[in-house]
Amino acid sequence: MPRLILHIGIMKTGSSALQRFFARNRAVLPAFGLHYPKATAADGRPLEKHADIVEALQSEVATGSPHPRLGPARDVLERYLSRAERRRTTLLSAEGLAVHRYPGAQLFEGLQQRFDIRVVVFLRRQDEWALSTYREHVMRPDIAESRPFRDWVEAPEIQAQMDYDGLLTAWMRAVGEENIRVLRYPHELPLLPSFLKAADLPRALLSLPFHTARVKESVTDTVLLDQLVANGGVPQKPDLSQEERDQLLDTFQRSNYLAKNRFRPELGPLFAMD
Repeated sequence: MPRLILHIGIMKTGSSALQRFFARNRAVLPAFGLHYPKATAADGRPLEKHADIVEALQSEVATGSPHPRLGPARDVLERYLSRAERRRTTLLSAEGLAVHRYPGAQLFEGLQQRFDIRVVVFLRRQDEWALSTYREHVMRPDIAESRPFRDWVEAPEIQAQMDYDGLLTAWMRAVGEENIRVLRYPHELPLLPSFLKAADLPRALLSLPFHTARVKESVTDTVLLDQLVANGGVPQKPDLSQEERDQLLDTFQRSNYLAKNRFRPELGPLFAMD
């Protein structure tokens, strides 16, 4: 049975660095028994990740209709799967598959009949994830976040995104608990060796160029505040006091406990505290 490896993020856990490594080495990956399919956005741009699946999902959630160019998300996925059935191992990577409002997990239900599936996900402590993701949401033109950080982090869609047990439960229903591997960012750096081990891919891939898989640096506070103003917001630096960090982590204490017990029972807490 062919193998299908799904890297689902989450956002702000080094996904771009991993995707860059596999995309830039795409031509030589078959020598290691691995296929990393080419991907193209709806506007024709080449992609380093398989975000066309997510792009199609976004359209269906927003409009209730298939994407006008890409078509239904299931069809986008099936184009990858039909080729994957003829390969030994295929890797698909898109952190949007872990966004709660897009039913990414549902797309993969029942595929155990066709593939030996492995889902790999990196989780990040919620306070650090929120501070980093807010910066990205401000800087991304397609989001252009303008709310103050505290309003943003308390929004229901952001709170749902930090419920890791909820995320993992959705994927458990789709592919089975035994097929999911959970890693922690940045606790399990370097990024690529940890991913290869979790995905059961050959360590020899570390001999390829770009294996250091550098993570993108955050924008400076000055650039961030200027962009907030451009988005129509107030130039207020995002931060959390220690008390606010503790409160946020308390909110997700049970979720983290359940995720740890299911997938990383050897740990004490799921995340180390500074």
